[in-house]
Amino acid sequence: MASRDMAYSQFGRQRKNVKKRRIIVIIIALAVLVAWVGGYVYTISEPKAGAAHEEGQLVRPYSPILGPRNAPVTIVEFLDPTCRACGSYYPLVKRIMQQYPSKVRLVIRYAAFHKGGKEAIKMLEAARLQGVFEPVLSSLITSQAVWNTQEGTDLAKAWQIAVQSGLDMESAKRDVAQPMINARFDQEARDVLAAGVRQAPMFFINGRPLPKVSQQQLIDQVRAEVMEL
Repeated sequence: MASRDMAYSQFGRQRKNVKKRRIIVIIIALAVLVAWVGGYVYTISEPKAGAAHEEGQLVRPYSPILGPRNAPVTIVEFLDPTCRACGSYYPLVKRIMQQYPSKVRLVIRYAAFHKGGKEAIKMLEAARLQGVFEPVLSSLITSQAVWNTQEGTDLAKAWQIAVQSGLDMESAKRDVAQPMINARFDQEARDVLAAGVRQAPMFFINGRPLPKVSQQQLIDQVRAEVMEL
């Protein structure tokens, strides 16, 4: 009788141990599941480095566009007309667009990082309203040595160059005083911050920033996007 009671007691302890092990296994499994779900949610919600920015942040309805408006590859360039580095990239950007005339478009955004940049940008906006944006931009950029030197920025000369490129000075002076121009300038400044632009020029190719701003990187990135079409 004693041996039978002992057997039942041992059986009871074994059942309790089995239950405890099952509970431990279930707790561990739940902990692993929670950790996996948490990690998955973090992974899909955390933005990846170099991820594409939303087009609305990079391309505004008023943004000047050079090239085919529906081109599949979009170069967004944040530039400052008074930035000499922007001037050095301008011929390269033109060559890229000539190389892919039906596949690449250029969207111009403004980043006034230099002295005189704000007025020069307003000059370009007046040119855009008059339909002479591209010739004025080209003239200002390619003639920086005349009006934007190490000695300083001569905006009076910049205005002269813009007029020679087709800008109506009298209308432009009225245009740059419009609240709309100031509002757009403020929007550009907000988008510069939102897009993390810290220098000019800064390029985004189909929404993705260049990993490193260099002329070869720009060539390679555009070529890669074109090859994927």
